[in-house]
Amino acid sequence: MKNTLIRVAVVGLHLSECRVLGRFEVHGVPMPPLVGARRSFPSLLRDGLGGTLYRRAVLKAEHIDDLYRTRNPQYMSAAKDMIESLRKFDVVVFSTYNLLHPELLLEGLHNKIKVLGFTDDPHSTYVRGIPYLWAFDAAYYISPGYSSRMGFAELFAKVGFKRVRWLPLAQPINYPQLTEEDIRNRSVQIAYVGCPTGSKVDRLRALDQAFGSDFALFGRWGMKGYYGYVRPLLGERPFFRTVLPISHADKLALYRNTKIGFNMHVSDLPSECGNMRTYEAAAFGMMLLSDRAGLNLQTDIFEEGTEAIYYDSIEEAIELTRFYVNHPEERTRIAMAAHRRAVAEYSWEKVTHDFLTWLFDGRD
Repeated sequence: MKNTLIRVAVVGLHLSECRVLGRFEVHGVPMPPLVGARRSFPSLLRDGLGGTLYRRAVLKAEHIDDLYRTRNPQYMSAAKDMIESLRKFDVVVFSTYNLLHPELLLEGLHNKIKVLGFTDDPHSTYVRGIPYLWAFDAAYYISPGYSSRMGFAELFAKVGFKRVRWLPLAQPINYPQLTEEDIRNRSVQIAYVGCPTGSKVDRLRALDQAFGSDFALFGRWGMKGYYGYVRPLLGERPFFRTVLPISHADKLALYRNTKIGFNMHVSDLPSECGNMRTYEAAAFGMMLLSDRAGLNLQTDIFEEGTEAIYYDSIEEAIELTRFYVNHPEERTRIAMAAHRRAVAEYSWEKVTHDFLTWLFDGRD
């Protein structure tokens, strides 16, 4: 019997094996680590031993354009290999960022449905998103909020790109089925797992000073976890706490034993919302305590007061943490409501299937 499944490549998604979602066969395609960087003497002078400058260059549309127009040999070779690996699929989704010049996309994948994900936004919207849109058949954004004055749907309307849809940033992990007892009886007060981007460190320092050992903090921080100690060399305030990475399995175990899942986004002003922690906190029974987005659009994901608690400042977040730690019934009610919604609406299987159905049929 002929295989009629629609083959979908999601570039940047890690899947141990392909997943069949209805009529769609979804494959995770790893991003090339150095995108074909070679260790020639000129490249060592230009990019360093680790190819750092080259790796950063391919994250920006202007540099991609320069590499393409000058027919940079390492870039063109890597792009050719990448295109060849994607030709066997019917749909190609760039879920993190696009490494291919738009003209290469149209030439090499002209008969494929191409989707561009706006994931690292709003910071990369004009850096490696909008400049590529003309070469894509559809796009998605993960954040309902774009800025303090505009949502992402409005931004795309102003740009004039119509084939776009919100895609919640759920991950391909199994959500547990929790009871109220599971959520109520936990030993860790508050937890955060993430990188030290922008002013996040200052906010984390305030939490650390308020809660100390009751605040579980993990992440991939530089200098073997001592990044906070060397911040004065960068002209920033120190953070005297060693922050170490945590395995995926240990992270999920931590989440199942934590009362409050602290969340924040990169922007200092209310802008984006809907990072991975948003959904993981709810799915694993933590009460989501998150910063607000522009136009309060974070409430499109979880309803305020009944499914999540939102704060305007780190000082308010500290007060709210203390309140809900000392009011377990209120915390349990909110966390349980968000858990039920996450399981019902925000599993990776559901949101991916809904998006692909919309892509082909124009409906959920």
